[in-house]
Amino acid sequence: NDDGTVELRQRARFWPRGLPGLLYWGVVYPFHHFVFNGMLRGIGRAAGRAVVRGPQRIDY
Repeated sequence: NDDGTVELRQRARFWPRGLPGLLYWGVVYPFHHFVFNGMLRGIGRAAGRAVVRGPQRIDY
C-alpha cells in the first residue's frame, strides 16, 4: 500500500466427510483464531514487520 503496509490474505477451507468430519470441525473451530493469529504474527516477525491489525474473518 502507499503507506508502506502489506495486506496478507489467507483462506482456509474444510469440507467435512460425514459425522466424524463434522465432529472434528466442531472441536477444532474455536481454536482457529489462536492458530491464525499466531501464524500471522510469525510471518510478521520473520519479515521484520509488526502486525498492524488482524486477523479478521471474511465471509466469501
